[in-house]
Amino acid sequence: MRCEVVGDPPPTKIRWYKNEAPLEENRPKITIRKIHAQMHEHAAKNLAGSRLKITNLDVSDIGFYTCRVTNGKDQIQSEGTLRVDSSKKWPDAPFRG
Repeated sequence: MRCEVVGDPPPTKIRWYKNEAPLEENRPKITIRKIHAQMHEHAAKNLAGSRLKITNLDVSDIGFYTCRVTNGKDQIQSEGTLRVDSSKKWPDAPFRG
């Protein structure tokens, strides 16, 4: 999931939440990375961003995910729902026919 924001003053803090609980990177499945402004068309503006990556999805990852951003003056957020279809089984190794 990606979260990108342009603001004035520039965004200073981005936090991710799952079902209103703060997400931390200390879980092995969770990676949270800063998105660098030079990678975007808004690079000249006060852009900030973050990417949340969850590896090996399973039904325990289902939930409401929120990205909250503040610049010390205002706060905004974006929300999304993650669904996992547990009926599909993916092979552990590539198929070789």
